[in-house]
Amino acid sequence: MLINPLSQQSKLAVRAQLGRRARPFLLALVGGWMVFALCIFVTAIPLPLMFGAFIAVIVGVLGLLLTVRCPRCRARLPQVGFAECWAPAHASKPSQCTICRLDLREPYTPPVRR
Repeated sequence: MLINPLSQQSKLAVRAQLGRRARPFLLALVGGWMVFALCIFVTAIPLPLMFGAFIAVIVGVLGLLLTVRCPRCRARLPQVGFAECWAPAHASKPSQCTICRLDLREPYTPPVRR
């Protein structure tokens, strides 16, 4: 018997799905900042590595701001994705979308494309 992977994703809450979408961007952002912090202590960092870290930070910030959206109204919700992937058990989590009042604790249903 085959298990549909989409049925496993639909059991996740909307907030968990947003956190899953934001996680790669947050990793790029943190990785870029760590290289910047390393540049303070090490003087012989190659220029391409510093440039790559700068690009990673820009991609991380823009990715968080532009791709984490409410599945119903498509409003940007970067604070929900950031809080969910940074500290999923301890974050003060908003319970609904600020625009359409979608409950973020309900199971995620992918939007139907027409």
